Amino acid sequence: MAKKYTAKEAKTLILNTAADLFIEKGYINTSISDIVERLDGLTKGAVYHHFKSKDDIIEAVARRFIPKNEIFEEIEIRDDLTGLEKIQETLFEGMFNQKTRKDSIKYYDLLNETTFYSIYIQMVNELTLNRLTQFIYEGNKDGSTKVERPEQMSEIILLLISTWFINALYVTTAENFFKKIDTASYLLRMGGVDVLSEDFIKRMIDSIKIMEQEGDSI
Repeated sequence: MAKKYTAKEAKTLILNTAADLFIEKGYINTSISDIVERLDGLTKGAVYHHFKSKDDIIEAVARRFIPKNEIFEEIEIRDDLTGLEKIQETLFEGMFNQKTRKDSIKYYDLLNETTFYSIYIQMVNELTLNRLTQFIYEGNKDGSTKVERPEQMSEIILLLISTWFINALYVTTAENFFKKIDTASYLLRMGGVDVLSEDFIKRMIDSIKIMEQEGDSI
């Protein structure tokens, strides 16, 4: 007798199974049939009931790596933060949000899968790029940033802090991690937006240590 699942359980099982296969075989080489074969008690019809296509599945998996939009909306409306501090809070949540880390930690290897990474970074850009630009404008007004081209600087921030540390594109080791942090900090500081300040780097390191103690890694 086939196992019964709630709608939430079925979607979770499909996404977990698909993520495993995307890591093992790559997105291009994984079919819906491959996913169905790994499912316990779910048919191809059940998969299509929850997801219209394989593209929908990988997009849903990618969303697990990104905090809910409400997290960023709360940062956006806070009046106790400078523009620079809003940028830092946005980036920190993107990297260390506990709920997101819990949902995605098992599947970090997906960031080395070309198709998945492309979808993931597009989602990150759509969610954060305009906000970073807005926060730079706010920072220019309150004096916490001094940036001549906010739109372009927002892209540079994401490239330096997100893309540059993805192993699929640029190898990051324990030996060169802090050198890359120092370099990114210098470039951003020279650009008028001191995102990677000493206090922010210390906060990142403390969070990484906590993750390591809990058995997680970045």
